[in-house]
Amino acid sequence: EIAGFSKDRLRKTGSLETLNSSQSKDKESFEPTTHERLLSEDLFKQSPKLSEQELDELANNLADYLFQAADIDWHQVISEKTRGLTTEEMAKSEHRYVQAFCREILKYPDCYKSADVASPESPKSGGGSVIDVALKRLQTGRERLFTTTDEKGNRELKKGDAILESAINAARMAISTEEKNTILSNNVKSATFEVFCELPCMDGFAEQNGKTAFYALRAGFYSAFKNTDTAKQDITKFMKDNLQAGFSGYSYQGLTNRVAQLEAQLAALSAKLS
Repeated sequence: EIAGFSKDRLRKTGSLETLNSSQSKDKESFEPTTHERLLSEDLFKQSPKLSEQELDELANNLADYLFQAADIDWHQVISEKTRGLTTEEMAKSEHRYVQAFCREILKYPDCYKSADVASPESPKSGGGSVIDVALKRLQTGRERLFTTTDEKGNRELKKGDAILESAINAARMAISTEEKNTILSNNVKSATFEVFCELPCMDGFAEQNGKTAFYALRAGFYSAFKNTDTAKQDITKFMKDNLQAGFSGYSYQGLTNRVAQLEAQLAALSAKLS
């Protein structure tokens, strides 16, 4: 385990679990796996010491994680996609990720069916989207227990908050990379950078290097995206280039050195012109 770091801070995606299960480590070897490097607070110190092959693997895995963990505003997306769905059956004709989301919340009839007794947590559908009714009821009743009955007749109780989380996780598992990139579109830069900032290696980065360094890193990260179709390749290259240097170009010392270089170049140019 890494001292002072909780894995709960990382995004709940299949990516890190996949890394964890796919990376085998010899008990007698002290060489860290790619997964362990990604979770290391010393990633920027370790990365310049890696071989070309190890850098390629690390950059690819890091980019994979950023894109898999970059999140969508699921409530907004599902509301838009299910706006015209007035019955449960209509959800079956939607995208797989929409079906997966709806399937989870429609397990609980009291999420969307009219209550026998009027309640503030029982919004009137007025012929509107059955999913919208369910979302509103779950959001206003996050601590409320909703009921479902399985095939064996067993009754299950689940809080609204847990139902929403299950639905979002189901949608995440069902959505394709292409669909996700399309939905994220203009938000992909900020969404992936936010995930990057949650990694242990970025903990305290702004405090240690200053806000100017942090803003420079963000600007460099954003400018790495050249095209929507090549977003993952672009950020993989950005990661490899900077991991090779331990992201020193964005440290306080790195920026200070860069300013000194520019000042020297400017002085040399001024001397030539005078």
